[in-house]
Amino acid sequence: WKPVGEPGAARELPFYERISLGNFPLLTDSDPPLLPRFYGTQTVQDPEFGEIKYMIMEDMAAGFRKPSILDLKMGVQTWDSDCSEDKRAGHIERDLETTTSEMGFRFCGMKRFSKKTQAYLKYPKHFGWDAKKRDDMEQHLMTFVHDGENVRSDVIAVFMDRLGKIKKFMQAGQWRFYAASILFIYDEADSNSASCKADCRLIDFAHSWELDPNEHMRDEGFIFGINMIEYFLQRILNKASGRSIADVTVRL
Repeated sequence: WKPVGEPGAARELPFYERISLGNFPLLTDSDPPLLPRFYGTQTVQDPEFGEIKYMIMEDMAAGFRKPSILDLKMGVQTWDSDCSEDKRAGHIERDLETTTSEMGFRFCGMKRFSKKTQAYLKYPKHFGWDAKKRDDMEQHLMTFVHDGENVRSDVIAVFMDRLGKIKKFMQAGQWRFYAASILFIYDEADSNSASCKADCRLIDFAHSWELDPNEHMRDEGFIFGINMIEYFLQRILNKASGRSIADVTVRL
C-alpha cells in the first residue's frame, strides 16, 4: 500500500490508472507484467490523520521463501522539470558522484540470502555508488547473483530475458521515467525442484512522463542503463560457464 498523498505520488497514481486502460501491451501483457500489478485505490480512516487514500499494488516478494532483492535506480538523470532548483542541484551532484551519469544506473538497496550461511546479508543504500570502474561494478552485481555457493546462472538467464522485454518497451518511446527503478528478485535454489523462481520489473513511477511516439523521444538514458546491466550480467554468465568474455560489449 502506498499513500496517494506522498511526495511525487500525484504523478504515480495517474500513471497506473493510464496503464490500467490496456493501451500499453508491451508493458502489461507479459506474464508476469513488467511492473507490479495495480489493484486500484482504497481510502482508510486514520484516527490521527483522518482519511488517507492508498494505492494498492502487488507485493513482488509474495510467494518467495527466501528472496534476494536488488533495487537499481535507472537512467543518467534522476530529476525532471517538476524539480525545484535547490533539489535539482542536489540530484545533479548525486548523479555525478555515483554511477548514474556514467553507467545509467546506481545501486539503491540490496539484500542477499546466503545459501552457505542460511542468513541474509544486507548492504547500505550507498553500496556500489563509487564503483566507477566497470570491473568494480561487475563484482558488485556478481555479489548479488552469487548465492554463497555458486553464481546463479539460471537466475541471470531470467533477468536477461526480462531486461530484454523492458528494453523493448522503453525503445517504443511511450514513456520517460526519472528516478524509476528496476527491482530484481530471486529465490533460494530448491534442491527438490529444477525450476528457477526469479523476476525483475519496473517500479517507482513518481516522475513518469508520457511521450508522443511520433516524436521519437525515447528515454535513451534509461535504455543505456539497461544495456550496461546486460553487459555486466553477460560477462558474469560467461565467466561462470567458462566461456570467453572477449566478444561481450555494451550494446548501443
